[in-house]
Amino acid sequence: MLCRIKPVVLGSSSRGPLGMMLGMRDCERALLGAMLHDESAIAVVEGVVQPDCFGSFEHQAIYLGLRAAREPDGLVAWLSARGLLGRVGGAAYIDQLLDGVPGAANVLHWAKAVHSAM
Repeated sequence: MLCRIKPVVLGSSSRGPLGMMLGMRDCERALLGAMLHDESAIAVVEGVVQPDCFGSFEHQAIYLGLRAAREPDGLVAWLSARGLLGRVGGAAYIDQLLDGVPGAANVLHWAKAVHSAM
């Protein structure tokens, strides 16, 4: 399934550095953070979101890494082995994804939002 970007009205047309709506980037961060909090969330999200639903290379790579590693603890090793850790913002960025989300309870909500907004 191919996800396409649809316009999202957030009260302004401010866009992030990659031309992505700022609200969408936050939604993607919430989804990835929820997946990092609870490895069972990875399987829940897989049926809803594909890598091309993410608006940035960094988030696509992190999502692919979570799916491939099947657990959050293996993500850094998976990214490192492919030379991607630095390109996604390093371990510090992955830690920031965790800090922004209280848990994985809303993972399906975030997955649907990422899918439908693209």
